[in-house]
Amino acid sequence: MSLGKALAIAGGGSAGPRARATIWHAGFASLTDAGVRASPVPQEISGDPAVRALAAWLRGFIQYAPGGDLADSENAMRQALKEFRALGDRWGIAATLAIRAGQAMLRGNLAEAGDFGGQSLELFRGLGDRWGHLQTVQPLASLAEIKGDYERAERLHGDGLRLAEELGLWPSVADRLIGLGPHRPAHRAARPLQGVPRAGPPPGRRTRLRVRGTARRTRAGAGDTP
Repeated sequence: MSLGKALAIAGGGSAGPRARATIWHAGFASLTDAGVRASPVPQEISGDPAVRALAAWLRGFIQYAPGGDLADSENAMRQALKEFRALGDRWGIAATLAIRAGQAMLRGNLAEAGDFGGQSLELFRGLGDRWGHLQTVQPLASLAEIKGDYERAERLHGDGLRLAEELGLWPSVADRLIGLGPHRPAHRAARPLQGVPRAGPPPGRRTRLRVRGTARRTRAGAGDTP
């Protein structure tokens, strides 16, 4: 039975878990739709601060995807961060700060990107959350490259590649290989992926561009969501 069909059954289950499941279902429906959209929080569950925080975060996450509304994403993440901090939810705070770091990079605010990204990374490491750690790689590695710290950028991309492979998040694997490209010889950056057989020479520029396009098109899909 699908989650949507399960939620359509009247009654049963406590309100909190059902409300969170409703939010996740709406979020995944948005991510897998042909266009980026974000469903509003159903009125009957908006009084729960934990649900409000999750709904705001998921809205911001969806709108942060390619084709989304960056301003709406920023507003949603500000709301989510406020709610998560009031709740003392460390994962929620870390997940929000990771996206805020990426938003700051898009706005060219390097100070905020480094601050948000560093806080998020520290929290996720403390929680042992590999998916969360991976979300901090892009903004922090980009920041390191801008500052000319190429060794740190390579290390961050390398850590991200390992995490993405371990989690089976192939769009993120492609992103990290592209990120490693300027820092490492082609034969090292294009090493065989765990569990993915490959024959022949390392990919050329045209192949890497196709991989980049595929990653961008699929990054908003459920494969890279928590």
